Amino acid sequence: MSSSAVWQSQIDQHPAFTPTRIPSLYSDFTHLKETNPEGYAANLRAWKSLLLGYPKFVFTGGNELLQALVRNGNHPLHVDSALDKSVTENSLVPLSVYERHTSYYDSQKMSVGKLLGWFSLQVGFGVYHSAVKSPSTTSNWLKQDSYINIRKLEGFCADVVLPVVKRHSGTRAWVVQKDVLFEAIEAEMEARTKGERKENRASKLDLRDFGVLLTYLTRDVKVCVRQGTIFKFSERISVSMDLSILVAEEPPLEITEQDVSMLSIRSTLSQLERHQKDLHERILEKETQIKEQLQKKNLPQAKLQLKSKMLLLNSLEKSTASHNQILEVVAKIDESSNNLQVLQALEQSRTVLKELSRQAGSLELIDELMGEISDEVENVNEVSERLAMQELRDVEVDEEFESMVQEEAMKKQRLDKKGVISGQASEVDALLAPLEALEAGKHAPEDDIGKVAEIAN
Repeated sequence: MSSSAVWQSQIDQHPAFTPTRIPSLYSDFTHLKETNPEGYAANLRAWKSLLLGYPKFVFTGGNELLQALVRNGNHPLHVDSALDKSVTENSLVPLSVYERHTSYYDSQKMSVGKLLGWFSLQVGFGVYHSAVKSPSTTSNWLKQDSYINIRKLEGFCADVVLPVVKRHSGTRAWVVQKDVLFEAIEAEMEARTKGERKENRASKLDLRDFGVLLTYLTRDVKVCVRQGTIFKFSERISVSMDLSILVAEEPPLEITEQDVSMLSIRSTLSQLERHQKDLHERILEKETQIKEQLQKKNLPQAKLQLKSKMLLLNSLEKSTASHNQILEVVAKIDESSNNLQVLQALEQSRTVLKELSRQAGSLELIDELMGEISDEVENVNEVSERLAMQELRDVEVDEEFESMVQEEAMKKQRLDKKGVISGQASEVDALLAPLEALEAGKHAPEDDIGKVAEIAN
């Protein structure tokens, strides 16, 4: 699908580009800044939304963009303002600026503030980017440049590139030729857009887009390194949670001679596989031709086709044998590589253990230390026992004192009771004495009777 068709489809589907609004959107609505600021802002937002909604992460500006946006014979007369606004807001980055300068992200702190200020740093403070080539309203009045939608580029890497890399990495870094990487990404794009409507699909990845992508992967997010047409990705790549960009959990290692050799071997395998596929298709074609010649009873021609088929089968057999042999070699290389990784891990473990043992000291020092610890433990136990005995003595004293207090209280209580009883007995004796005297003398004097009554009262 051409870029012009994609733009027209975007216009058809955009809610702001209605038949009633298109005349205003396609006019030079600069005067609305003064007469209708809200209308001016609405038109500018509509154009920015359309530009940022382009399905690919790179689109061509200049005359090609103007021609693609033509609607009913009308050119958009104010699209340059939307481009400028998107650039200054860092929503779009001119390709010429992107290719000239340093990494889009700050390698130390990828803060939002630094991202927003990146474009200003690249073009220079006080330099205002303008998409306008000349003030005329002819068909060629925009700068011939392309524009990168960084947010879409980030999303493309997370949704398309990352699955491809993970699928091919396995347990080690993926080393790949440029053309193979291009084919793998295109295949992933095709698989992802298979169910979409044709008019919503972006055109295939072209060389310009692929170049931007490679620059972004190697220079900006640094998830792979490059050596000529060979790329080596980091073993562990993920998507940053805060900025939604690819990040390498470990920086990619440099491309080694072993990587190049393995890539050459795998390239040979791929060539053999393609050759086998071609031979298989030709064999099927020969079988069809043989059947046709037999039906025509053209036996000489059928025999000739059969001979060609036998030659193709022989070639396929040799190719398959070579392919299997190389596969065995690759398997042994992988096994040897795994063994090397295990040995390296064991070597690192030994180094760590030696260092820990060195820090721990000699056996004599350990024995001495354990002896001192044992002595200190005994001292602590002895102190604890003595403290416990002292506590026991204090408890015994308290109990004895409490017992004495209780015993004294009981004695006092008994004495108090005894005193009361003695007093009562004395009173009774005092009452009974005159009576006993009366009983002894039979007749008591009046004074004695009065005393008895007084005592009784």
